[in-house]
Amino acid sequence: MKLIQTSTRIFFKITSLIAPAMAANIAFQLFQTTRKKVRSKERDFFQNSTHFHVPGNQENIDCYELGNPKGEIVFLVHGWESNAGSMSAIAAKLASLNYRVIAFNFPAHGTSNLKKANLLVCSHAFLNVLGYIKPKDRFSVVGHSFGSAVSAYTLSKVDMQINKIMFLTTPNRISDIFSEFRKMIGLGESSYKLLLQKAQALLGEDPADVNVEDKMKMVKFSQLLILHDLFDKVLAHKNSLNVHKAISNSRMVTTFEVGHYRMLWDEKVLDQIEQYFSPGYVALPKAS
Repeated sequence: MKLIQTSTRIFFKITSLIAPAMAANIAFQLFQTTRKKVRSKERDFFQNSTHFHVPGNQENIDCYELGNPKGEIVFLVHGWESNAGSMSAIAAKLASLNYRVIAFNFPAHGTSNLKKANLLVCSHAFLNVLGYIKPKDRFSVVGHSFGSAVSAYTLSKVDMQINKIMFLTTPNRISDIFSEFRKMIGLGESSYKLLLQKAQALLGEDPADVNVEDKMKMVKFSQLLILHDLFDKVLAHKNSLNVHKAISNSRMVTTFEVGHYRMLWDEKVLDQIEQYFSPGYVALPKAS
């Protein structure tokens, strides 16, 4: 892996100097390329839930349903290079609380035939699912990592009343993700500027203006709960903390050593989810 990373950095360092536009094009494609992996415990979810398709922009979207068909809907939005099955423990917990739970795979994730995705493509998938389900009443959303950003971005685009939102970690500033990607591959300054231009053309807005905290201010929801591990090695804890500070009707719970992906199966996290989504839950004053 180190050899691949080193060769990649050398490639982008040289190409950025002699052909910055080419380096930007290749980097932009690499940024969107996913590595699909489905773990054995995730496959169980696919087999034990009701599978249905929603028409998508490029292919059908795989959706999975669990729980009470007449219960309040909770949409589960998975993270980057993950899949709906990663949320299976959460789905089971919410189903036991009488919710109608709906999870779906992003394009280029799970069993998708596509190889590339991005914030916009994944947001379109969520919009398609919302349009297909057509919730008549308030619904709730649980997002994990990149799925939290997709949730904020998507819900800011619709005129819907959302009940509870839960982010199991979240990035904040999308420009920070691009900056980290640039450092990882060793992309030169000129190529990086061209990369950001491509991202702006795709999103229709400057990546510097695409922030979870700002998008959440545009969403109509009753309350937000964020869980993030202090020692998260994938997304820094400060991302969630900054979102929490910016949103008045939010609470944040800092976890310790439950990891980034592992938290989706952690009993203490599942207990937090059960408390939050129980009928008798009363929001406490802001805390961190």
